[in-house]
Amino acid sequence: MDASRIVGVFLLICLLALPANAQAPGGAAGERARREAVAKGLDSLAGIWTPEAADRNRQEGVAVASLSGIAFLQSGSTPGEGPYREQVNVCLDFVLATQRDDGLLLAGNVAQAPMYGHGFGMLFLAEAYARSKDEAARKRILLVLAKAVALSEKAQNKEGGWRYQPKPFDADVSVTVGQLNGLLAAKAAGVRVSDDVLKKAADYVTSCQNDDGGFSYMAHGGGGGNSGLPRTAAALAALQHAGAATPARRDKAVAFLGKFAASGQDDRSGHVFYGHYYVAQALLAAGGEHRTKTAAAFREALVRRQEPDGGWSGDFSKTYSTAMALIALQMPDRWLTVLGGDNVKN
Repeated sequence: MDASRIVGVFLLICLLALPANAQAPGGAAGERARREAVAKGLDSLAGIWTPEAADRNRQEGVAVASLSGIAFLQSGSTPGEGPYREQVNVCLDFVLATQRDDGLLLAGNVAQAPMYGHGFGMLFLAEAYARSKDEAARKRILLVLAKAVALSEKAQNKEGGWRYQPKPFDADVSVTVGQLNGLLAAKAAGVRVSDDVLKKAADYVTSCQNDDGGFSYMAHGGGGGNSGLPRTAAALAALQHAGAATPARRDKAVAFLGKFAASGQDDRSGHVFYGHYYVAQALLAAGGEHRTKTAAAFREALVRRQEPDGGWSGDFSKTYSTAMALIALQMPDRWLTVLGGDNVKN
């Protein structure tokens, strides 16, 4: 049996193994389109993260390697099993090797904003640690992850947020969401994480919500700003992962996101794939019609954007856009511990 058929059989097994409430909405045709887009996208991304190609991708940085690794884990592969186990391990080795002495995960041409990659790095390492069955590999991951967590805790500012550099100065909602998700994933994997740090982070994100239900880039005391779809989706997803979204705040934010469902994204705001990545998480956690009808509209728009080679383009790099799109499209499958696992309430 050739490689493409092996992947197809594996994806079919994964689909049959899912609980009924994990099936994607939008009818059988929409589900088939989603599955086909995922299979084609994973094959495209897999060609980028082979051992032979890994060195060429170092400039993509920790964030892109981590997001790619998460997309492969989300397909059902692990560091030891599945058709993309080789790619999982290439991404994992890449991220583990980037840690500096102070605990920061840093690689590529991102010196101006390394905390973005650090947050995604913690998220990937935590998911890989939780899914790995090899004790030597788990020990190796844990040493790096625990040190990365310690760096993040030290870098939290007095408001409870983070920004570009690993220093407790200013903060914005985007970097803070990345740190909060990474720390939540680490805690779910069994790493010690300060509850006070998590609470302060959730409080900071909450302070960025505007009257229209959307979220500003910074807390109101730091200048605030208008609401935007990508950061609103990010903030809502993180608050729900943290169990810190009150029903009233959640409903206002979901209503704000729902305004863009017809087009599948607010292209005018930029950061299209970043937006899809977080919209998929936010609507899955919101439940009800938002998990079905509203989320399906965003997914259908994302499927339409797929390019003939199986990838996606538009933000930062093609590898980044493809990884983000795949994570968003696979969210209904709920393979991940934090972003779409048991912590997500029906």
